[in-house]
Amino acid sequence: ATQAVGDNSTKIATTAYADEAAAAIPIGDYLPLAGGTLTGALTGTSAIFAGNVALGGTGQYTTNQSLNIDGTGLAIKNNVNGSSNNWSYIHNTATASSSNLVFATGAALTALTLAHSGAATFAGTVAVQGTGDSYFTGNVGIGVTAPTSSVHVNGLQTNSGSTSAHIPTGTMRLNFAGASSADEYGASLVFTQRWWTNSTGEVAMGQIAGVKETGNGNYGGGLAFFTSNNTSNNLLERLRINELGNVGIGTTTPQSNRKLDVAGHIQGSQNLYLGVAGTNSSSNSIEIGQGRTGNGFAYMDLTGDATYIDYGLRIIRNNTGANASSQIVHRGTGDFSITTT
Repeated sequence: ATQAVGDNSTKIATTAYADEAAAAIPIGDYLPLAGGTLTGALTGTSAIFAGNVALGGTGQYTTNQSLNIDGTGLAIKNNVNGSSNNWSYIHNTATASSSNLVFATGAALTALTLAHSGAATFAGTVAVQGTGDSYFTGNVGIGVTAPTSSVHVNGLQTNSGSTSAHIPTGTMRLNFAGASSADEYGASLVFTQRWWTNSTGEVAMGQIAGVKETGNGNYGGGLAFFTSNNTSNNLLERLRINELGNVGIGTTTPQSNRKLDVAGHIQGSQNLYLGVAGTNSSSNSIEIGQGRTGNGFAYMDLTGDATYIDYGLRIIRNNTGANASSQIVHRGTGDFSITTT
C-alpha cells in the first residue's frame, strides 16, 4: 500500500516520506500509527511507544511487560568497532515448558545462567566488591552442588607434610595480611552461640588462631587455642602448639625439649606409659622438680585404698637444699617390703 496525500498525520512511511505541503508524492509501504506489523527496518535517533513492544518471531507474549523479546535475546555492542568479541548477549536458551536467562560475553561465552528454578550458575570467577554486607540464607557449597552444612567445602587434599609454607595449599585457607612479629596472632576461627535464653546476643565460646612463633623475617608458626571463662572478659589462650610441634597447656611457651608442657595439675583415669613399644630407648624416667631454680619439696604419692585417700606411700625429697633428707613414708599397719618377686 502507499500513503495517500493528506494521511501524513496518521501514517508513517517505512521507506520514504514526503511532506504534503511540498505537494510531493510519498512512496513505499507505510505503518499505521494505530497498530500493525513493521516488516522493514526502523531507523532513527529516538522513539517513544505508548504501549507494549514485541521483538522477534514470537510476537507479543504478554501485556504484563512493556518489552517482549523472543529467545534469541538481546545483543549489546561496545562503542569500538571490531569483531564479535565486542558483543555481549542476553537470551533464553531453555526448551519446552521452561525458561532461563543466559548472560554471555565476548564470542558468545556464557558467563552467568539463571535457571528456571531460580538457581544461578557462574561459569568463571565471581568477585563480590563493595563495602556492604553479603550473605546467603541457605547452605553454601564450594566444590559441591548439594551442600549439607552451612558451609560445605570439597577441594584440595589436606596437607600431607609436603605443603610449602611459602606457597600453602589445602582444602581451605584463612589469611591475615599482617602479624609478622613473634607471638602475634593471625587468621582465626571463632565459635559463638547464645549465652542466655532471654538474649539474642551471641558471644564467643572459643577460638583457634594462627600465631607467629619466630621473629620478623623468619618462618615458624603455630596454633593457639582459646576458651572463655565464666565472665564477659576476653577469650584466654589455653593451649599452644609451637613451631616444633610441642604442646603447651596453660603456657604459651612450651619448652623446646618437651613434647608436652603442662602448667597445672594433670588428672588421668588410666595407665601412664613411658617409652614406645618395639623400640630401644636409652632411658625412660619420671623426673619431679627437674629444672628447679629454688628449694622445694619433690615427692611421689601412691594411693591404693579408701582410708588414706591423699597417699598410702610417699617418696619424698625435702626442701632444705643440697643436703636435704629423703624419706619413704608408709602408712597403715601393713607390711612394707622390698623384694625381687
